[in-house]
Amino acid sequence: MAVMAGSGVEAKLDPIDRFECPVCKEVYKNPYHISCGYNHTYCKECILPYQSRDNAQCPICVRSFDPHDITRAVDLEHEMRQTQLPCQWCGQPYKVYRLRSHIANCKHRDVSLPKFKPVAETSQMYPINLPNRSTFICPICHFENLDCSDLIKHCNEKHRHESGSFVCPVCASMPWGDPNYRSSDIVHHLNIRHRFEYDTYVDFNQDEDEMLKQALQASIEQA
Repeated sequence: MAVMAGSGVEAKLDPIDRFECPVCKEVYKNPYHISCGYNHTYCKECILPYQSRDNAQCPICVRSFDPHDITRAVDLEHEMRQTQLPCQWCGQPYKVYRLRSHIANCKHRDVSLPKFKPVAETSQMYPINLPNRSTFICPICHFENLDCSDLIKHCNEKHRHESGSFVCPVCASMPWGDPNYRSSDIVHHLNIRHRFEYDTYVDFNQDEDEMLKQALQASIEQA
């Protein structure tokens, strides 16, 4: 689950969390149940890359499942059409099934983070405010200079059983990242969302959905 950062007040659980896909961490888009035995649910696009694998495993319970044996989550879709929640940027209420597309185009969304990222050495001026996407600081103990894989390993070894809400430094460095958005289970989030390296697989000029789709597909093909 995730919470918004507060200033000295107790953080509240964000009700949108129950409508978030565990893989892409966004509001469900075409949610489907998989046949892992626990009826875990993911966006259809997040399941499709697993169809090219011989032994697909559920990202949550790590049980094998048939990626072709998926069931449309009609119950969840109905709930998303009945439930209304506010946009995190403008505060305007929307039905949950419309939130994902609205947030992507909300005029109040923070788009101040630059998207420029050269793919090779050039004579261009390098923006001085470009976010550091090479190394990160542990959000729990503030240990520095960890790349993405080292950050995941560090948190698994040092903080697996710790509780509390933290901002994911990897997400916060992305062009679409919200530096105030907190995860109540940061270790689980890192293991599910950042098993791949964005720098290795994606073009930062793409939008978030395309970046994640490309990275998921590439990381699965190399698994």
